[in-house]
Amino acid sequence: MLTMTFLSSNAFSVSNVQNFFESDLNDNIFHGVLNMEQNCANSQYWDSYKFKEQMFYSRIHELDENEFIFQREIEYNIMAKVQRRSNLKGSEIVAVVALNDVDSVLDRVDASRRSFDLKLAEYTQTVAADSFLDLQMLFNFTYTLISSEDPNKLLSPATSSATRGDINCQFMAQTLERFQQFTLLQPMLHSKYNAFFRKPKLSSIRNAHVQPFHKLVWICITLTWILYYCALCGMKYSYKYYIRQESEQAGRRVLSDVHGGWWILSFITGKASDNPIVHFQEVQQSYNSNPIFYCNQVPGHPSNLLPFLQILFVTGALMGMIIQIFYSSTILSAITVVISPIKTFDNLIQLNYHFTTHVLSMPMQDVIKKIISDKHLSQKVETVDNKNQITHLLRQKMVSTVTYSDAFYREAFKQNYTTTFLCKRIAAVPVASFGRAFPISYVTRKDSELTELFNYGYSQM
Repeated sequence: MLTMTFLSSNAFSVSNVQNFFESDLNDNIFHGVLNMEQNCANSQYWDSYKFKEQMFYSRIHELDENEFIFQREIEYNIMAKVQRRSNLKGSEIVAVVALNDVDSVLDRVDASRRSFDLKLAEYTQTVAADSFLDLQMLFNFTYTLISSEDPNKLLSPATSSATRGDINCQFMAQTLERFQQFTLLQPMLHSKYNAFFRKPKLSSIRNAHVQPFHKLVWICITLTWILYYCALCGMKYSYKYYIRQESEQAGRRVLSDVHGGWWILSFITGKASDNPIVHFQEVQQSYNSNPIFYCNQVPGHPSNLLPFLQILFVTGALMGMIIQIFYSSTILSAITVVISPIKTFDNLIQLNYHFTTHVLSMPMQDVIKKIISDKHLSQKVETVDNKNQITHLLRQKMVSTVTYSDAFYREAFKQNYTTTFLCKRIAAVPVASFGRAFPISYVTRKDSELTELFNYGYSQM
């Protein structure tokens, strides 16, 4: 009895369970394995054998209340012993390479170390090319590189080309859609994806002494002066009316504007006069000769005739208190400001950020669709190309792009962005709460006889 277990590392939501079982995925994934009896007669990679009995069933393993993992098993009895070939000497493998915009990379610096094939070095990632060459050394086969693009532009070049060759030399994320298109080998790595955004503008400690004079402080200062002016106007007209009444009673006419200078002199010198009714000529002559001496010689006013002195001191103290409170509180907030208000991906959602991703990255588009659905966001999936992947973050506000971390930085370096610039302008937070990292692997054609052989080889490595 030989039991083969195929474990999908992806977790799917409960809503996809019914669709998953209703699809023809079960037949497609294991079609090549179940019909291997017919193909092995003409195969150069396996020795001949036949099935005695076979059975296929599925099991669901619960991860949490919202996610499941699918495990499929095949059990069959084998009459003859299966012998896996230790090498593929004499066989030629068709390997697919494609210039995928999602995975566009810089020229390999260490291309001369391993990848003597310049085409393989140019169109593949370093780890992907080296892993393929390790597989070649293990099974001792020769290979031919091909590349093509999807004429309908429905799939990325790497995806469309995978249906034409024996193996794709580029790592691809394991998604449900790709399970339906071709066979995914065992995961080679797990790729994490982040949400990249432009760093929000923060207060500088160097501007702490200038920062407090913001709009609110200037509004308070302006309102204080307006209140101060209204109080003076009210005192002026009320005092003019009082002087006019006193002058009519004395039978003399006095220019009340003279008394406008009296309270100013009184405020400066701290003196007052007992005689509120004076002729303009007498006051003008005395004031012009020696105002301070005059004020010192004239007896003081009664305190009830000069209420403006009390108002002046109270208004001045109130203005100083307002400025002190706002200046102290604002300078404190400028110095102790939080480094960044965005700490998690949920902060981006709370601040109403719009999310974008690469136009050819179907896994990331699925991630954004799930985010929009789970959080009930009023936006659609927006896509960008390589040219605008970094620039649209710098030109627009409240925009975040969801992508693989390594792909984002590779594209940034390709566009001559420096590490210093990226650290100052761009920040990233993980999208951990909406899914696990995608398993990444090579892909082969449907019904490929090399699937088990390549899986065995990579398990040995």
